[in-house]
Amino acid sequence: MLEVIKYLAKLENASFSDVVEVAKEKCGKCGGFEDKIFLEKVIDKK
Repeated sequence: MLEVIKYLAKLENASFSDVVEVAKEKCGKCGGFEDKIFLEKVIDKK
């Protein structure tokens, strides 16, 4: 998985450390997976 993430970062002209930094910021704002709570699906009520 790590190699895939590194390659995707390269495709976006970003470094792996850029990806890690953004992940840290998002984790600080939205939380992480430590509590094992995650979104499974979204139901659109149109």
